[in-house]
Order: sequence, then C-alpha cells, then structure tokens
Amino acid sequence: MGLEVEFLGNKSLLDLARLQIDLAEKLKLKFDVLTYNSIHPILKDQILAEQVEIL
Repeated sequence: MGLEVEFLGNKSLLDLARLQIDLAEKLKLKFDVLTYNSIHPILKDQILAEQVEIL
C-alpha cells in the first residue's frame, strides 16, 4: 500500500519518515509514504488512476 502526501511548505525527508512511522504505529499497517514528484513516471498514470483521496 502507498500513501501519497502533499505538504504545505517545505518538508524534509525526515518529516516524511516521521509521518510514515507515526501513521504505521497508529494504523497498524505497513505502507510507503510518497510525494507526487517521487512517483516513477512509468508508474504514475496507473498509481494516480487508483488513488483515493482521503483529505
């Protein structure tokens, strides 16, 4: 499972890692945290077609 996130303002790789760890602990799920720009171009269309917006 993957989670695409959009931050307001600049965030670091540590911010993404902290978010992933916090959510994984709270939700008891394993997943990857991605930004839109980090999705590989070959996979982007398929991933975006399957995404579900939660907020």
